[in-house]
Amino acid sequence: RDATDEHSTARLFELTARLLEQISADRPVVLVLEDLHWADASTRHLLAYLFRTLSTGRLMVVGTYRADDIHRRHPLRPLLAELDRLRTVTRVELDRFSHDEVGRQLAGILAEVPEAALVDEIFERSDGNAFFVEELARS
Repeated sequence: RDATDEHSTARLFELTARLLEQISADRPVVLVLEDLHWADASTRHLLAYLFRTLSTGRLMVVGTYRADDIHRRHPLRPLLAELDRLRTVTRVELDRFSHDEVGRQLAGILAEVPEAALVDEIFERSDGNAFFVEELARS
């Protein structure tokens, strides 16, 4: 990359930070970024920049990623390590659902108590992943 590209990237990062500060100055804003395990290098660098520079306003950033997909050398690992060192960042890890929790989720989705066989099947097929439970319940 040449100096022009680096300057353009730095400018884009700065403008993004200022925009987020402006829109969160008067009202709370939640920025949700899903599937960070698939984020490219530019996205990871932007996130690192934003977390280092944004300190004012009422902005909450929620990032999701599949911990199972983050192997030892995964490119997201350095960003996660950097974020863990920031006092403004809280990491919340969600465990897979137990058999009973899958049953309760199904009851909520179906608006009735599900048959035990259905709970067993969906628990087995979803491996306790709440998203998969919902998708299987709707199919």
